[in-house]
Amino acid sequence: MESKSPSSTFRIRITRAGLWRRARQGVQAAALVFFFLLVVHGIASARPVLPPDTLLRLDPLAAVAAMISSRAWLVRFVPALFIVAGTLVLGRFWCGWLCPLGTIIDWTSPRRKQARRGLSPRWRSAKYVLLFLLLFFALWGSLTLMILDPLTIFVRAVGTVIIPALNWLITIAEMFLYRFAFLRGGLDWLDSSLRGTVLSYQQPYYAGWLLAALVGGILALNLVERRAWCRYFCPLGGLLSLLARPALLKRQVSSDCVNCGACSRDCRMGTIDPQRKYASDSGECILCMDCSPQCPQSAIHFGFTRGIDRGWGYDPSRRQLLGAAGASLGALALLNVTPDEHHPHPYRLRPPGAREQELLASCIRCGACMRVCPTHGLQPSMTEAGLQGLWTPILVPRLGNCEYSCTACG
Repeated sequence: MESKSPSSTFRIRITRAGLWRRARQGVQAAALVFFFLLVVHGIASARPVLPPDTLLRLDPLAAVAAMISSRAWLVRFVPALFIVAGTLVLGRFWCGWLCPLGTIIDWTSPRRKQARRGLSPRWRSAKYVLLFLLLFFALWGSLTLMILDPLTIFVRAVGTVIIPALNWLITIAEMFLYRFAFLRGGLDWLDSSLRGTVLSYQQPYYAGWLLAALVGGILALNLVERRAWCRYFCPLGGLLSLLARPALLKRQVSSDCVNCGACSRDCRMGTIDPQRKYASDSGECILCMDCSPQCPQSAIHFGFTRGIDRGWGYDPSRRQLLGAAGASLGALALLNVTPDEHHPHPYRLRPPGAREQELLASCIRCGACMRVCPTHGLQPSMTEAGLQGLWTPILVPRLGNCEYSCTACG
């Protein structure tokens, strides 16, 4: 890591780190509830106050990948620039304070790192490899790997797994409880309040098993390390990590440190290195503020410092970049010689007006079109469109017809 001279450092001490940590926890909870309601509102309202894709407009990875793939400047992704600018100044704050999937991972993580040995720090470079693969896929006109973007995972999980499952559970519960006459008035009020606002009148069915397995696997990684998904595999985390390397706000350790190791034991990202005098990589630090209250000497603070963090063993390399380019070309070549590419699946019915190659180059796999379909006829493709078209929308007429005048999916 590049050394910083005292003259190039302007420090703002945060003396009440415990207060900041509680503030972070409150912001995390509020952001998760807001983003959840935002997705639900986009499902239930025919004319939502905010666009149904508002959350995804904040996604820098979706913005970069979509613009590269479509070869166009997409104005709707302008809000993502604020996240980029904030990361350049404050570091990887999105991951620690706002990311809905990161919050869920936090809440399901063990309090401290497991006693068993976790993955090698070099595994952190995996998220950079996935990031490079995703961007090269986009360069060749395919957004297949956007299924690994954490915001699209969250939006798909809410819209096509959680809400339909909640709809089914409430319907079953209402059918059972309606047998009791004294409960019917309350049930009628509850049902009229939920149907058409949070829940749909017609039960939607989606092939959610693949997404449920993906989310379950992400949460299961907590058994290996706390926030293992964020440390090792999240492509959006990889992009924000690169942007956070030159960030102004950094964690700093003063000469009062007595090498007790309390901070490194409690670091949820495992980025505090005892071999480097308990310094941390600003590209990996998510500003959780957990380390500062643990320090018995108050030797840890967060301040504004000029400099770029580098020299870590897992830093992205030119070999990884070139390897990702070659791997993406090879993978797309194999995907394009499958029978499905030349003999389309008989059940591959696209939404009206959708052209296959344009759809593959533009669809970020968020599932927004499926959520707003009034008949729930739009479903995520599994094998119908091949691996390149995984989770892109197809029309299943036996589940719902297409109302040509609604154009909600467009």
